[in-house]
Amino acid sequence: MTDYYGVQNNKIKSVREYLGFEYVALTYSAENVLRRYIDAIAKSDMPHAIPESEKFGTINHSAFDGIAYLRVPEHITEIGGCAFAKNKDLEHVIFDGPVRFGQDCFNGCGVRKIQADRAVGAGDYCFWHCNELEKLILPGLLRSGTRSVARCAKLRRAEFPNLVDFGKMIYDCPNLEFANLGGDSYSYAYESRFNFTTIQLCPKLKEVVLSPHPGRWRGNPVHYQNTNIGSRYQEVWGKNMAPDIRISFGAGNNSNLEKFEEFKNRDGQAVSAQATQPAGQQIKFYAIENINGWSAVCNDKGTYEKLLQIALNKGTLPAGNIETEISEFPGLVSIILPYSIKEIPYFGFVQCYDLESVTGKGVRKFGDHAFYCDDKVQLVDAPKATLADKDAFNGCGASVVCTFNVPKLKEIRGRAFWQTGAKELNLPNLKVAAQNAIEENSNLESLNISGMRRIGFLTVCDNPKLKQIAKHPKLVQNEFAFYGNGR
Repeated sequence: MTDYYGVQNNKIKSVREYLGFEYVALTYSAENVLRRYIDAIAKSDMPHAIPESEKFGTINHSAFDGIAYLRVPEHITEIGGCAFAKNKDLEHVIFDGPVRFGQDCFNGCGVRKIQADRAVGAGDYCFWHCNELEKLILPGLLRSGTRSVARCAKLRRAEFPNLVDFGKMIYDCPNLEFANLGGDSYSYAYESRFNFTTIQLCPKLKEVVLSPHPGRWRGNPVHYQNTNIGSRYQEVWGKNMAPDIRISFGAGNNSNLEKFEEFKNRDGQAVSAQATQPAGQQIKFYAIENINGWSAVCNDKGTYEKLLQIALNKGTLPAGNIETEISEFPGLVSIILPYSIKEIPYFGFVQCYDLESVTGKGVRKFGDHAFYCDDKVQLVDAPKATLADKDAFNGCGASVVCTFNVPKLKEIRGRAFWQTGAKELNLPNLKVAAQNAIEENSNLESLNISGMRRIGFLTVCDNPKLKQIAKHPKLVQNEFAFYGNGR
């Protein structure tokens, strides 16, 4: 039996066993809930699976609340979505079998150590916000979903040496120093590609190890044969990555190649970010002043020239690049849109890191990821907007206090207001809100959703300061609709 040295209230807790599961429970109540949950799994039509939390009777991921240590037996091979999400008690978890982790499996979990040598798959956002993890080593992992490792504050090493299929995988891990993304795999699956969106916002990342046979690569800064770094990608890379990052190719299974082949650019120099702006140097601004209803301030000439042409031609806003998560206007500081602009398109202002304010009196819709990661935004003024698509404001205003003047919004989709800088959200006309639509807003204190008549699972959750919620007097709500607010 595994030794466990978790300390709670200055007492060492002992490991117990039940139907092949080993665990340490912090309370008798937690132990009883866990045992009932294990019984339910054993009697279900999927005894090999820990189900998705929100789809398994009346017991949600709270079944693991109060469990500090868990060892999952070998016959369990499927771990459902959100199975351990938001669990702050779980410190150490071991999976003996060839498990597949579902979407959001550990999202927001306080786990410090995950042992899963035979794990083969991880779903989207699987390890999102695991703030206590320092190492994540999954030697058997073959496939991993979008942003499966993201916003893990303490993570220093991420090792998935046999990875063959992945996308935009690692995101916003401020202390990550080393990542192995398939260095021991002979080649990647045909649809897998690597570019800088795979590892974004990791300023301390010094080395990335990739497969020696990556197949056809897409997008700068990395091409397998053409290693030129385009200026625009170089700029974004420089803002997100360490200046002395090294990209290496691993050995691959049964390969006679050397263990590392240092990645060089076309000039034979190691990849490095652009030099930071010299101290005291003034930033030059470019302004558009009421040209056919367009006004804007830019700190980049290219952005200014693109907007100027749109304004002169009475054009519309172009969508951003989904593949690379780049807006057409990276140097935008502020913008006032003419009444004729009815939509902020998908990825329209994505990762505009200097953007501070947007006014669109005629805007009716915010597209998918429209303001994704625009952390300096202080004002979004769109009084006639009725729809915010998924992730529309994800990360918007996160480093400031952001005001959203969007009182006529009727529908907000998944993660639309996730980790924003909003202190107040006044949404009196809201009728439909998806799961996780308003989540983890660290400044949010008050919310008005007085027009909603029905609200579902985890729609408004984990907003630590949120205590004032104006609701419709006949609101029909799921038990976990407002989970974890005001803690």
